[in-house]
Amino acid sequence: KETLEDLVKSQEPGTPEHCETSRLLGLSDYQLGEYEEARSRFDAALESGYLQKTEREEMEILYAYSFLYRQDYSNARLHLESILADNPSRITERRLRQLVQQLDNRN
Repeated sequence: KETLEDLVKSQEPGTPEHCETSRLLGLSDYQLGEYEEARSRFDAALESGYLQKTEREEMEILYAYSFLYRQDYSNARLHLESILADNPSRITERRLRQLVQQLDNRN
């Protein structure tokens, strides 16, 4: 019985299949609280260039949240600012600005 882990190892990095498998594994790792591993998977998917803009933005937000959950507020803020600099959709921008404001308010 092949697992997603086995599947991603057998796929060529940078392909659409590898991107999707990395995305799914990243989401699974994220849900399990394995944030460092999730960020690694998200990086592989993000670097592939095969994600739609909304998928990319959602993954970037989860990436930032993974820092927040570890109380790494400086890296979370840096990541949120980098997403904002990348001209996100209006809905994503609003969410990001709220997160940045919440970070600012806690200081």
